[in-house]
Amino acid sequence: MYSASLRITLKNILYIHPKNKKWIRQVKAGIRIKIMGALFLIALLTFSVTLYYSLSGMRRFMNSAIQYGERIGRQFTGDLREAVLKRASDDLKRSAADQAYIISQLTDTGSSPEKAVQQVASMRKNESVLLVTADGKFIAGQDAWQQTPGSTDFPAQLREALRQQTGILRLDGGRKKYLTASAAVPGHDWKVMVFRSEGLVMKDVIRLENLLENERKAGADFLDGYITGTIPFYIGISLVILILLLLLGYFLAKQLTRPISTLMRRAKIMGDGHLERKIHLHTGDELEQLADSFNRMADDLTQYIRSRDEAVRDRQRVESELKAAAEIQTAMLPGKFPAFPDRSDIDVRAVMKPAREVGGDLYDFLLIDPHHLFFVIGDVAGKGMPAALFMATAKTLMRGFAKNQLSPAAIFHRTNNYLADENDACMFITAFCGILDTRTGDVVCCNAGHNPPIRLATDGNCTYLRPPAGFPLGPFPQEKEGFYTEIRFRLTPGETLVLYTDGVTEALDEQKNQFGEGRLTLALSAAPPAVSPLKDTLNETLKILHGFTGNAPQSDDITILMVQYRKASADSSAD
Repeated sequence: MYSASLRITLKNILYIHPKNKKWIRQVKAGIRIKIMGALFLIALLTFSVTLYYSLSGMRRFMNSAIQYGERIGRQFTGDLREAVLKRASDDLKRSAADQAYIISQLTDTGSSPEKAVQQVASMRKNESVLLVTADGKFIAGQDAWQQTPGSTDFPAQLREALRQQTGILRLDGGRKKYLTASAAVPGHDWKVMVFRSEGLVMKDVIRLENLLENERKAGADFLDGYITGTIPFYIGISLVILILLLLLGYFLAKQLTRPISTLMRRAKIMGDGHLERKIHLHTGDELEQLADSFNRMADDLTQYIRSRDEAVRDRQRVESELKAAAEIQTAMLPGKFPAFPDRSDIDVRAVMKPAREVGGDLYDFLLIDPHHLFFVIGDVAGKGMPAALFMATAKTLMRGFAKNQLSPAAIFHRTNNYLADENDACMFITAFCGILDTRTGDVVCCNAGHNPPIRLATDGNCTYLRPPAGFPLGPFPQEKEGFYTEIRFRLTPGETLVLYTDGVTEALDEQKNQFGEGRLTLALSAAPPAVSPLKDTLNETLKILHGFTGNAPQSDDITILMVQYRKASADSSAD
């Protein structure tokens, strides 16, 4: 059967039946055309990308060089402008002081202020002269001022110029700029104000700036034209190389297709089931590798059964390891019952049935001291090995914190923060824990998102406790100590506290119906503690649950923990 199946497989993969030599020639010609076309497209794409990025790089380099030169030019002209402006301001200060002295001498010899200003102004062709009082009133030169462009708001600007002593004065909203300086006239309560056009002072700098801008534009145009002119050259070189590549591709394709007919004939023979007839090609290229691949494929198919047997053995080894992991997990949970054979005040029974080899449910109980019993049940989100490892960590933490005599809320708070640290998978566990005082029956408990527990009376009457739901353990750390809330109640002698996971209430039958909380209370009432031992109550509950699910596969881990308070400890009165 194996050889027939192998022969059919090989024939479907390898069998080619050319009817004549013309068909073989057509196949080889098609291969040559495809190879040449592929080489042409690859070469065309390569040169297109190279040309594009080369030209883009040249343009980026050109723009960077021009921008660098422009920054240097701006820095140079800026420094030059500041130097020229400083020199002109200093010169204007000296001119104002000189003209104030001359006006003082002329007026002292009997000349009127207007005539003195005119004489002084005639000596400076590029300057305007005003003679004003200290509070900004005209004395002489107002005619020349009114002829100055942009001088409509003289009084305010005059006061500003008198206050600044020297600087750039903007006239009529800044349409024209003037450099101004003022100097006191010796022997009089007057001031001379001298104005000089900034454009006249800066004409050489402006000419240099225009020259640099024109040179920048000319350089950009030259480089752009140079790059544009090189495009035809690159295209011509690319076409020549493409033609050479096509010729090379033709000869390579011809050399490549020569052994193809040999490969097809040998493949047909192997496809007919003659595995011993290997394909022998010594071309030193991919065709030889292809022939070797066909030969290896035949050998691999021959070894298929052997590999399959090895896979079966590997699967059995994995199952054995999972079985060992399940035994280890079972050993981690308390499994010796009765748990406290030398005590008559309490009894504890528990069972955990994983849905897979290992599960994510947990239960635990231990005596913190002779009078306080700690108990906990939990359900990790998920199943399998990750849930089992997370369960083992949570159980170890809670048991350790309980031995330190922490309260249930403190146990959950610290366990949550330890689990949240480095919990990259964001796994979490719902849990319910409590501490029973065996002297009084008082219970202090705390819920972390788990199913509500059941108080089972001696007559079989069941009552659900509804504590605050709480937040599951593990996903997020909580800094606030009072994040988890405790509740307190008292068990009467003979009363049992039943804890369970959602695998009990959500167990499905063959019609996908859930077992539910109602059936659970009925199952617990079938063997009440007053009539049967706690062991029988647990076994009867499991029997009813399994009868409900029937042959339906178990969908989740099933865990039940029962804690029965029988009577007060013998030394309760002493305490």
